[in-house]
Amino acid sequence: MIYVLPLIHPGFVRPQEEAGQVPAGKKYPPAGAEGGRDEQKAVDERYQRSQDRFRTVFENSPMGQKIIDPDLCIRQANQALATMLGLKGPKQLVGRRIIDFAHPDFVQDWEQLQEQLWAHRKPSFVLETCLVRPDKSSFWCRVTSVLFPDEEGELGYTTLEDITKRKELELANQHLYATQETILQLAAHDLKAPLANILMIVTMLRGNAGVLSIDSAKARQDVEELLALAEQACGQANALLRDVLFLGQLEATRATKHRTNLGAFLDKRMAVFRLSAQEKSIHLRLERPKTPIHANIHADKFGRILDNLLSNALNFTPAGGKIRVGLRQLKGRVRLVVHDTGLGIPKALQPHVFDKFTSPRGRACTATPPRAWACSSPSR
Repeated sequence: MIYVLPLIHPGFVRPQEEAGQVPAGKKYPPAGAEGGRDEQKAVDERYQRSQDRFRTVFENSPMGQKIIDPDLCIRQANQALATMLGLKGPKQLVGRRIIDFAHPDFVQDWEQLQEQLWAHRKPSFVLETCLVRPDKSSFWCRVTSVLFPDEEGELGYTTLEDITKRKELELANQHLYATQETILQLAAHDLKAPLANILMIVTMLRGNAGVLSIDSAKARQDVEELLALAEQACGQANALLRDVLFLGQLEATRATKHRTNLGAFLDKRMAVFRLSAQEKSIHLRLERPKTPIHANIHADKFGRILDNLLSNALNFTPAGGKIRVGLRQLKGRVRLVVHDTGLGIPKALQPHVFDKFTSPRGRACTATPPRAWACSSPSR
């Protein structure tokens, strides 16, 4: 028998009433009378047609279809489900529990479906799980089960879609990501040695006779400042490499934040960019209030955000242009603005400016995490 929702109910209006042939509320002839038999025959025919329509959809669906009871016992199944499970026909499924086909690692999926539908009375439930065929081969499927009433209680109308190919693609992508991460970590590890060599050279230069014999005090101070910037850049690169090497740990744990004087932090971080701006004849300035502004930040990570914004501004601001870094407090929040006189970001690309590996040109504004946004107006 095909299980369907009843289409004939006590409030059903007979065709004769709709056509006005029989006054509403008038009693029909007894069941034994000719009129009663005709009416019952019409009702039965309509019900049979609804059954036929449902049977056609159920049996010819390309996806697995089944009806299960609260014990997860299969009351009815179509050929597509039998084929999916490596069986000859639906009769081999009727009376068996679908959980008998569950992969040992995914039995709890069906227990969860059972609990959500019949214990918690959820109208529907969706899951992705793994099933095993009698020949021990397995496949992934997406299961959608809908609760519906029946004379014997509530049953679950369940659809199964084979998603093995999609799952295989997901696993391949995960493997690719893991491989790329391994390569990145190896590269980061190998870069530590060159950075250590640069730091060693900086130390040697500080004690070099040629540097120490520079007559001009200002010239010696300039050289020392350049060496300090080189040392600072190596320190920042080392911090980045440490993050890459411990990427998994960083994703699993929160970075420790410290209360920081943002104005002093920005002034120190911008030192190396002032040299680049000077070489390109770009005016780079920092605007900050006289009263210090403090915030809890992770200095290395926040610094890299600033580095990216300033690098972007320097790369796309023409000679003679201006870059302004503004810091202020607004309604209990700290706002950091990086403004340049470059070309601006095309409007179509503005929603994607903070996406990974996106490099549209323009002027970027960022607020303290977790809020960030970009805006662009070439005329300003």
